[in-house]
Amino acid sequence: MNVYRNGSVVHVTIDFLNESGIPFVPTEAVYRVVDESLTEIVGETPIELAPGSTSIVVAVDGEHNELGEDAIRSIRKIEVIAKTQEQNHVLLSEMYLIASANLLVPGKNSFQTYEQALMTAMDMPEMVGWEASSRDQRVGAMVEAHHRIGALKFSVAFDDWQSRLTTSGYIADVRELTEAELAALSVRFLQAIRKAQVAEANVILGGDPVADRRREGLMVDTVGESKTMFRHGKPIQLPVSSHALRYLSGYISMTVGIGRR
Repeated sequence: MNVYRNGSVVHVTIDFLNESGIPFVPTEAVYRVVDESLTEIVGETPIELAPGSTSIVVAVDGEHNELGEDAIRSIRKIEVIAKTQEQNHVLLSEMYLIASANLLVPGKNSFQTYEQALMTAMDMPEMVGWEASSRDQRVGAMVEAHHRIGALKFSVAFDDWQSRLTTSGYIADVRELTEAELAALSVRFLQAIRKAQVAEANVILGGDPVADRRREGLMVDTVGESKTMFRHGKPIQLPVSSHALRYLSGYISMTVGIGRR
């Protein structure tokens, strides 16, 4: 799927092919544009057809490729209904993706920008999955890591930028913090959670295959004549990997609230 910047004018070529993949010359055609939820962005619009043409180019104006206030990506689907000379109607479609310039946004889907993540990863060892992955793969893994870390509860220090006083606080869902609230966290915790996010992304990208097999109940890992024995039983299942937990130790709160419904 082709990717375009937010607000770009997009030109999409659509070939008139029947169900058998054979080109045909339509007698008339209309198109509309919808998003990923099938909400109509551009209403049904007649297409001016050139004589004998077996394809058309649909231009979608930049105003129809604008992302919503909190959106980072959005799909556009061009649907074309073409009438054949036999009076049959053929439905054709093409999709493309509209993306923000910044796919990782602190306070929305990450604890750091992509560029900050690159800097974070430079100081971390054994980033096998991360190093072997593309930018898009890393971004996807970072978003998933942000989600997983959000399942943990934290007890941290907030830095009040007005009084410069440090106070302790309980965070039930760190994903709900705004960019300003993230910036108000203690420097050490912010560094720790950023490293944890990159470490978890590395695991998601295949940086810890043994841990995956351990979760499936692996008892012995054999490579050639070398064997590694593990304790019986599956390890405790936590929202994040042990690699990410190393950076978050000392901040995780195990407090459980009990009340009536």
